[in-house]
Amino acid sequence: KEYIFIYNRLEANHATVCALVPMKIVTGQAEAIKTLTFGLVLAAILIAGFIGVSIAASIQSNMKRISKRFGEVAKGDLTVTVTAKGRDEFVGLAQSATNMIYNNKKLVSKVNHSTGELEVSANEVKSASEIISGYSEDITRAIGGINEGMERQSAYAQLCVEKTMELSDNMQEVSTTVDRVEMLVRETEK
Repeated sequence: KEYIFIYNRLEANHATVCALVPMKIVTGQAEAIKTLTFGLVLAAILIAGFIGVSIAASIQSNMKRISKRFGEVAKGDLTVTVTAKGRDEFVGLAQSATNMIYNNKKLVSKVNHSTGELEVSANEVKSASEIISGYSEDITRAIGGINEGMERQSAYAQLCVEKTMELSDNMQEVSTTVDRVEMLVRETEK
């Protein structure tokens, strides 16, 4: 086993206090901290990536579903029901869209012979599609923000690993210095 020799001379009674500390105690904790830090940072990156991808996939799926239904409505099919999965704003948006489509259908049936009213309804659907397109752009920007956050977190994780490596290197230098001091003490005692 390797030991670090530590001593201190007491001026009051000219005595010297000496101790041998196992090297594993000095460097073992730093290695454990390094390993734990690396593992936690890696787990955090993976969890954040998984959450970001899950959120993006859910948003994309709902947007495609809603856009597809509005495409059918824009072609004149007012029997469409807009649905969204989850428990977020998309469900409310889908219900509002379904209500809007239902109300447009009632309006078209009441004014079956009136082309002017039908044109107004089509414009309302087009306007709603443009609003949803605007929401889609906002969501895309939000996803971009999530990606930027993940990149920053990855950079911070790399910085943590570098700082841990620097701490380990410093501890190795202290160990080498202690070894040299120990060798000088042995030479002095001879």
